[in-house]
Amino acid sequence: MESVMSIIGKNFGIIAVDTLYVKSILSIKKDLNKIIEIGPNIYTVVSGYPGDVAQFTDLIQKSIQLHTLENGIILDINSIANLMRSEISSCLRKGPLKINLILVGFDIKCQPSLYLIDYLGNLQKMNFCAQGYSSLLIYSLLEKYFDEKINVEQAIQIIKKCISTLRSRFLVNQNGFLVKVIFNRTTKLIGVF
Repeated sequence: MESVMSIIGKNFGIIAVDTLYVKSILSIKKDLNKIIEIGPNIYTVVSGYPGDVAQFTDLIQKSIQLHTLENGIILDINSIANLMRSEISSCLRKGPLKINLILVGFDIKCQPSLYLIDYLGNLQKMNFCAQGYSSLLIYSLLEKYFDEKINVEQAIQIIKKCISTLRSRFLVNQNGFLVKVIFNRTTKLIGVF
């Protein structure tokens, strides 16, 4: 029941994710931060089974650290996205992971990048995306209001419209959404809406 949405603009990326952790019909935690930093100014949100999420994010973080120590080169977002895709697709043949993820950060040319990777290892570079059951409700809003020349304030307004739509139309009451804006060198936590 996780809800994740993301938008990139000319010089920024935004991730919004619900803070609710549920198990079956129980609400376990209402203030969980699901946004994980896996590189310098590269963030991901991984949704799926909690064990698979923890195992996969640890594997990716340690693989990136190992590569940096061995080669002295920091991986860019494109390399990290392809590493994640290859790990998911290789696990598909051994023991499939039930995870989907969104990766947001900046590439070598200091342009924002947004990648969507599903549980089968499909990798897509996008301008906006949503994940979870909520995506059925908010993709139309993202398509309607997204523009290539969008600024941060407009993107935050789109995120607020999506959250408002989810609160009025979605079955599960998701109390809070954590919103983080990623710039080239810094990040800004907007807060919980």
